[in-house]
Amino acid sequence: MKTIKEALKSIKNAISESISSEKADYIGPESVGYERMEEPSDLETAKNKQTKLDLDSLALGATSQGEPKSPSPEREASTSNRSIITEVRNRIKVAKLKLYRPAGMNIVNLNLSNLNLSSRDIEYVLSIVSKEIPDITDLDLSKNHLGHLPASINDLTKLIRLNLSDNQLTTLPASIKDLTQLIHLNLADNQLRTLPATIGWLTNLRSLTLTSNHLATLPAETGSLENLISLVLSNNQLTILPSTIGRLANLRLLDLDGNKLTNLPMILRNFASRETRITLRNNPLSLESVSWFNIHLPNCKAVKYKKTKSDLTNLAIAPRSPREQKSPSPEAEANTSNRNSAKQKM
Repeated sequence: MKTIKEALKSIKNAISESISSEKADYIGPESVGYERMEEPSDLETAKNKQTKLDLDSLALGATSQGEPKSPSPEREASTSNRSIITEVRNRIKVAKLKLYRPAGMNIVNLNLSNLNLSSRDIEYVLSIVSKEIPDITDLDLSKNHLGHLPASINDLTKLIRLNLSDNQLTTLPASIKDLTQLIHLNLADNQLRTLPATIGWLTNLRSLTLTSNHLATLPAETGSLENLISLVLSNNQLTILPSTIGRLANLRLLDLDGNKLTNLPMILRNFASRETRITLRNNPLSLESVSWFNIHLPNCKAVKYKKTKSDLTNLAIAPRSPREQKSPSPEAEANTSNRNSAKQKM
C-alpha cells in the first residue's frame, strides 16, 4: 500500500517538474521588451464607429446588387455648389419678408441674378422656388450664364415678370406657354436663334424684349400677342418679318434697329393710322423702301434722314405731329413741284 502511494507521489512530482521546465523555455512579448496591448476603451470604440459612419455618408452608397444609388437632386446641387443653394434660400427669405399686397394681390419679387447657376443647379433652384414661393410673380434670373431653361419653369404659373437677360439661352422650352399671366418678358443678350410657336399663347404679354440675339425669323404666332405694346427686336439678323405682326393692334413701339432689312415690309402699312414708333437704324435699307414708307405711312415721319443712301442707316420712324399730318396747301404743292423741276434741270 505504501509502495503505491510513493509511486503516485513520484509521478506527480515528475509532472510538476515538466510543466516548470516548459514555462522556463517559453519566450513571451514581455521577455523581449514589448508592452502588453491594452483593450480599446468604450469611448475609442465609439469614435471608430462614428468615423466609419462619416466616411460611408460621403459615398453615394450601393444597392444590394452592388450598383451605385442615384443621388437626390438636392445632393447633386449641394455637391456641385452648396454655397449657391444657401444663397438662393437666403434670397427667398428676403423675398418673403418684402411681400407686397396692393389691392389684395400678392407681389413677390425674387432676385436670383448673378449667381452663375449651372444647368444642374437651375433645375433644383426652380424646384425650391416653386415649393417655397408658389405664388411668385416677379423672377429675375439674369446674368447667370444659363445654357437652357428647364421645362419646369411652367410650375411658376403666377409669374407676371420674367427676366432672363444676359444668359446663353439658344432656345426656349415649349412649356413657356403655361405662363399665361406674363406681362413682361426680357430675353435680351442671349443666343436665341428661334422662338417656339407656343410664344403665341402668352396673350397677356405687353412687353417682349429680344435685343441682341441671333434671330433670323419670328414665328407667325407672334401675331397672336394681341395685348403687346412694346416689341424690341434690335441687333438680330432679321431679313423679313411675318405678316401676322400687322395684327398687333395695340403695338406702340417696334424696334428693328441693327437687323438685315433691305426693304420695309408691307405689313407696316397696318400701322399707318396708329401712333406707333418704328425704328430702323442700321439696316441696309434701299431708297425705294423709303419712298414706299412716305407713301404708305403718312402718319409717321423719318428721323435723321438725309436723302443719301449712306444716311439710310440712321432712319427711324416716329408718329407725325398733328400739324405735320395736315395736307399741304395747293400753293405749297406748286412750290414743291417747281423746286423738283429746277433740281432735275441742274
